Amino acid sequence: MAKSKGFTLIELMIVVAVVGILAAIAFPSYESYMIKTRRANAASCLLGLSQYMERFYTKNLSYAKDPGGTAVALPSVAADTATQCQRDLKDWYDFRITEDTAEIGNAFGLGYDATHGDRNYVLTAFPTNGQLAKDKLCANLLINQTGKKAVGPTATYSDSPELCWK
Repeated sequence: MAKSKGFTLIELMIVVAVVGILAAIAFPSYESYMIKTRRANAASCLLGLSQYMERFYTKNLSYAKDPGGTAVALPSVAADTATQCQRDLKDWYDFRITEDTAEIGNAFGLGYDATHGDRNYVLTAFPTNGQLAKDKLCANLLINQTGKKAVGPTATYSDSPELCWK
């Protein structure tokens, strides 16, 4: 009788169990890493957009409009004027100038002063798609004209925004 070659069912089951355990540990760790990486990239992108706003102010002496009355508009993916950072994160974050105080909450102690919109701004990175559902710790990232950083009012870390801006 010839000796059979191959794996026994027990050996195969052990290999499947080991692979399953490794996958159960590795996937959540990888997913957490990707959320943190995207958040850090969004924070970096907000800093770049903040510089864009400062350049606009330098040329126009207003954050809101140019001398011709044209309102400021951030570079956008839709208008094909986006920065590389915005293009890289287009499926995960939406970057906007925020004027809605409900979205800002009391993140800066004062909120957005709409009556003096030419002298202040709040830029926000809104998570979208999977990032929105999975990043409950930080949610929205915000930065104002003074460089003060915050997170949205619904974030777990709303009292410690520095944890989200690392």
